[in-house]
Amino acid sequence: GKMHNQALFAALCLCAATVVQSFHAGIIPAALQKTQRVPLLRRGGVSVRTKATSILRMAAFDAAAAKERGMQREQALEEKKRARELRERGQRAVEREKDRDLVMGGGAAYIAKGGKGGLGVDVILASTGLDEASVAKNMELIASGASPKLSNKVAKCLKKNSGQMSVALEYKRAVGDEEEVYHVDFRRYSVKVRESKLDVLFIDTTSPMGMQDCASFVAEQASAKGSFPGPVPIVSTGAKTTLDVAQAKALGCQGIMVGFSGENAEELVKAGLSVGLEVVALVATVAQV
Repeated sequence: GKMHNQALFAALCLCAATVVQSFHAGIIPAALQKTQRVPLLRRGGVSVRTKATSILRMAAFDAAAAKERGMQREQALEEKKRARELRERGQRAVEREKDRDLVMGGGAAYIAKGGKGGLGVDVILASTGLDEASVAKNMELIASGASPKLSNKVAKCLKKNSGQMSVALEYKRAVGDEEEVYHVDFRRYSVKVRESKLDVLFIDTTSPMGMQDCASFVAEQASAKGSFPGPVPIVSTGAKTTLDVAQAKALGCQGIMVGFSGENAEELVKAGLSVGLEVVALVATVAQV
């Protein structure tokens, strides 16, 4: 019995030794394998780090690279913004120079060299008024009763085939206002008139400054020929004599408004037709129609 117990104890010890050996041989090496050291190449040589450390370092490197790329993109956008602002500043400087020329030179600053306005009549405006030769030529046409071919552009703008309502604007200085206008940008004002899609612009040309204002509008509208929206027809208002009609034609207007409340309405109508202006009648009663 004693020998049997010793044999059993020896067998148990052998089994325990086998289990411990298997644990050290299989389980512990497998656990150590998960954190084994691997080499990571660097510029200064070889550095040994665990896989976990290498993964963290790679993530940090990727984050730093992404941040640097983001900063480069922001820098490029900032440079483009500065370049755009520089271009816009230059454009504004050009605009201010044009505005200065307009203010200092009046309507004459925007008359194109050798250009034409209205129906092809040379628009010549000196600093003191209209060119006398141009006005004299128109007076001769009126006296001779000429009958040139007329355009119907103003008529089409005022009475549309579609039946749509026409929109017009009248520009007129206050009575006695004969001073240079420094606070109005006529060129931009004229552009706004066109962009607002007005059909006709009526301008009082019975005063020297009114004629200068009209010349500014005529020249700017003529610059939009071939563009969209195109030039807005300009009609002179306030005419009381045939001289007013001749001056309106010389300014480059395409039409003239004649009030039938005056005694010489028929004479003004004939004068307008003689120089090729479309006549817009202003009536107050049924009898005048």
